Amino acid sequence: MIGANDNQRRAVTGSASFLPAQPHKPGTSPLVIGSRIRCTLPHAGDGIVYAITGNADPANVRTLGNGIVVQGGRAFVDVVWSNGNRSRGVPEAIVRTVQWTVYDSVADHNEVKAAPRICRPDRSAAA
Repeated sequence: MIGANDNQRRAVTGSASFLPAQPHKPGTSPLVIGSRIRCTLPHAGDGIVYAITGNADPANVRTLGNGIVVQGGRAFVDVVWSNGNRSRGVPEAIVRTVQWTVYDSVADHNEVKAAPRICRPDRSAAA
């Protein structure tokens, strides 16, 4: 039943209405300590990978549903964001989604070493 507030319109439903126009292909830039990355989520922005657990392997990450679902990966990364937040244990598959970009540039050793010190303990965020 359509109510008065519905303006006699029905919402478009079904997975086809949520698919991106272009299929997403995960980035293939290697994830290394010092990788510069970007995340569009509000707690993030630009950041630096300061720790990696496991072996990063972009070839192991695959997408389903034109990028709606991403699976695989063999690594977890810790990131310090330029705004002072920190994300720990982010799965490689998440880093390869449409909300994230792994740049080709890498921070030098001194910048990576200093990155965790810009975070306050109360600024840790989950990705």
